[in-house]
Amino acid sequence: MGLLVTRLETIAAFRKKLVLIFWMFFTALVPAYFLSALWMPIPLFIYVLVVAAAILQCTGWALMLHFFKQNKAAIQALFGRSGRLVLILSGFALTLKLLLQLGSTHPALSQLAFGFRPIVIGYLHLVLLGVITLFIIGFSIGTGIIPHNRFLLAGTWIFIGGVVINELLLMLQGVMGLSYEAVPHIDQWLLGRP
Repeated sequence: MGLLVTRLETIAAFRKKLVLIFWMFFTALVPAYFLSALWMPIPLFIYVLVVAAAILQCTGWALMLHFFKQNKAAIQALFGRSGRLVLILSGFALTLKLLLQLGSTHPALSQLAFGFRPIVIGYLHLVLLGVITLFIIGFSIGTGIIPHNRFLLAGTWIFIGGVVINELLLMLQGVMGLSYEAVPHIDQWLLGRP
């Protein structure tokens, strides 16, 4: 977020909104930590703070997306086309992450989410590969930090394809696990050996 914000600060109209969005995410930071501890019995006031943090993060991200829509041309000028596409995928993954966090505040969904290892692993991969790694790659390509050529772009799209396939397989394993059915040879599929 820091890298993105330093780039977006060059758009004058965004400075005030950036401060508001920063404080929304900063305020949600500590309570949002407990989103990963909802499987434990926690006091009601902490649960209320956790729900408020999840809503605050989603609201901050919605403001950011609204700004992107309003200033599309200015943002396009900041990032190259190839980098923008990867950044959009990272933004989609972040949106999905925030919505999943918000959904996990429901007690029944929380028990399901934390009760199945493939779902937990899929969520971690979504954050680490889908949000963070894709953002770093997209930002590096979009700003020209990494000079791109066809090999870099091909490698990037192969990586993205691997992330998507990995997430789909883990989601399939998690959904099947809810009904206590095993997916045959899922470990080999995840390893890439069909």
